[in-house]
Amino acid sequence: MGNPFLSNPQPDFPELDRTVRGLDKPSRAHVIEIGIDHPFLQQLQERYLDEPWIPLTDDTVEAYYRQIAWLWYRLGYECLTLFISHLNMPARQMRVSPDTKTLPLGQKDRHWAEEGQGVITSWADFDAYPWDEIVPDHRQLEAFRKGLPPGCKMTVMPTVFTQVQVSLLGSEGLFYLLHDDPDLVAAVFERWGQIIYDLYAEVIDMEEIGALWHADDLGFTTSTLIAPDDIRKLAMPWYVKFGELAHAHDKGFWLHCCGNVYATGIIEDLIEDAKLDAFHSFQDPILPVNGFVDQYGERIAALGGVDMDKLCRLGEEPLRQYMRDILDHCVPRGRFVFGSGNTVTNYTPMDHYCWLLEEARSWRP
Repeated sequence: MGNPFLSNPQPDFPELDRTVRGLDKPSRAHVIEIGIDHPFLQQLQERYLDEPWIPLTDDTVEAYYRQIAWLWYRLGYECLTLFISHLNMPARQMRVSPDTKTLPLGQKDRHWAEEGQGVITSWADFDAYPWDEIVPDHRQLEAFRKGLPPGCKMTVMPTVFTQVQVSLLGSEGLFYLLHDDPDLVAAVFERWGQIIYDLYAEVIDMEEIGALWHADDLGFTTSTLIAPDDIRKLAMPWYVKFGELAHAHDKGFWLHCCGNVYATGIIEDLIEDAKLDAFHSFQDPILPVNGFVDQYGERIAALGGVDMDKLCRLGEEPLRQYMRDILDHCVPRGRFVFGSGNTVTNYTPMDHYCWLLEEARSWRP
């Protein structure tokens, strides 16, 4: 493939939005990603564009994120995904791997969240946690708003279940406390869920926001991480509220969710109760996107779909044929936007990513 950057991007978020909601059949194969690693974007820019990379420092926040937004735009995307973090949160325990052999884009370290206990292990920890001091970090949001390319929108993406599981309680902490002290687990979900709801309520009226794209990894290959009834009790009420908030402002409510939500029936709760407009994260060993569209495509949109293992490891012709099969199967039915099954990571082969864009651009009804 030649230069993946378009000389004349023509984003049309309203058509993408109508496609997701099932109001119109798309005129072309729209593309979407939940994320593209910034080192990957830097490598794309250095390979294909004769432009200097602006590093992120305290003095370059606005310029750095404007650069990111315009790279997405020039790659053909109509919505820019913004993960909003929070300030004043007690630091969680992290492990650092010095192994650079698996980090192809020059990173020196890889950070891993500890899987044991989080920062809350007891009611005393809960009471001491600085809930009222935690505020959203809007620096990236404001930079994107100032530098948003024409025709594009933003989606915002915090987490509830994943934040509780990974940071606040820890994986093992969550699993044990569901048995030993379920009231404490419920209290943590209630406090953190309200913080995320308040964040969504703060930004939902912004013209630049096109949809709420919530992110929570609820499962693994064969099932959910916790019992489905616990998900229904702890997390689902918040998804219902997020969906109601989005729809009350005529915005879409999308979900990124890794793991098998089909075997336990959670997908039905997400569709019928939370009123999801779109679902993202597809692994072929769980349910290929073609199968998802066949089973659920009349009620909910599919975002992405290209299995990450295949995207990274298949040769050119098998990968291209695999992606054409997805496009041919899903796009004509509507309620589908093409992209990777998860995220364009720093280990994704650049040529493979470029083939993905090329197949989307060359596809015709």
